[in-house]
Amino acid sequence: MPKGRKGQSRRRETLFKEHPYCYWCNCKLIKCCKQNIKRSNMATIDHLRSRLDPSRLMIDNSQNPRTVLSCSKCNNQRAKEEVSKLTKKDLQERSKRYPKNHRRI
Repeated sequence: MPKGRKGQSRRRETLFKEHPYCYWCNCKLIKCCKQNIKRSNMATIDHLRSRLDPSRLMIDNSQNPRTVLSCSKCNNQRAKEEVSKLTKKDLQERSKRYPKNHRRI
């Protein structure tokens, strides 16, 4: 398991114990699916503020968490909306962050 995945898994588990519902649509979440089949109500970690928002780093974790649990449907929809607001220049800059041999699965 990659180094970062372990922390995400623990964070997801902690958030799930606190409140197993989507932050945005309040649907009942499931932890994961058998055989890695993605479902719309699967629990995902969602950033409250965009990764591109410089003020997101100023949030005090003790009072306002940076991440919440959301269903994969809401998380994907928010990501699409974020990308649609980016300019062509921003999209080009963002694409340079990935290695050339990076493939989407």
